[in-house]
Amino acid sequence: MTAGTAEQPPEKTSRRSRADAVDEGAAPEPPKLRRRPMLIAASVLLTAVGALLGAWLLTGLSGTQSYIAVGEDIQRGDKITESDLVRTQLRADNAIAPLRWEEQRIAVGQYAAVDMAAGSLVTRDSVKAENAPKAGYTAVGLSLVPGQTVSGDLPTGSPVWVVMVPSNTDVGTEPEKKAGSVARESMSSDGTTKLVDVMVKEKDAPAVAAAGARQEVSVVLRSTEDEEASADEDGLAEPSNSPSGSSSSSADN
Repeated sequence: MTAGTAEQPPEKTSRRSRADAVDEGAAPEPPKLRRRPMLIAASVLLTAVGALLGAWLLTGLSGTQSYIAVGEDIQRGDKITESDLVRTQLRADNAIAPLRWEEQRIAVGQYAAVDMAAGSLVTRDSVKAENAPKAGYTAVGLSLVPGQTVSGDLPTGSPVWVVMVPSNTDVGTEPEKKAGSVARESMSSDGTTKLVDVMVKEKDAPAVAAAGARQEVSVVLRSTEDEEASADEDGLAEPSNSPSGSSSSSADN
């Protein structure tokens, strides 16, 4: 009899470890990452809180606050618009009381009570609700062509003489003049006429307005020394927000 051949047991497949696979050059299976939405949200929130806290600490340590300043020169009597204002950061100082940036509503739409250069801080005293002259004075509008006034600018508050020369005046006759100050100046749309609002005493306003309507008036600058001398003689007080002298003895005739 032929002896039976013994059957070989099946080979057992052994599991290779991750280290064996690496040794044999096979790429290891990457580990699975677990996403944690709550952890991500918490980290974002902490970052935002940290940024805000840092900004608050920086502002507190520096002691600066936002105040209102003017971006360009503003003349006394000009109406203030939002575009005229800029924000500036300054250290808090009890010696001054400028308007805070959030108080723009106090300044916008108001009138400048004083001349303000670019960069000047805006205070409550530098703005006013009305652009009206002081009691006893009035503003007269004059339309002046070249030859009736100076060629340069007439800044607000400039002391002037309003000289009235009727067309039928005899040669050699001294012209009548009234003391005043410039309340506002601008140019006409065509650039040929200078529009000047002059602050004068109420009793002089009718004569000045009538002469202006007839184009029989000139506006000339007068010195501050003349202004002071006239004020001493006549006791004329300066109108609100616009320096003004008094009329001389000949001007009151």
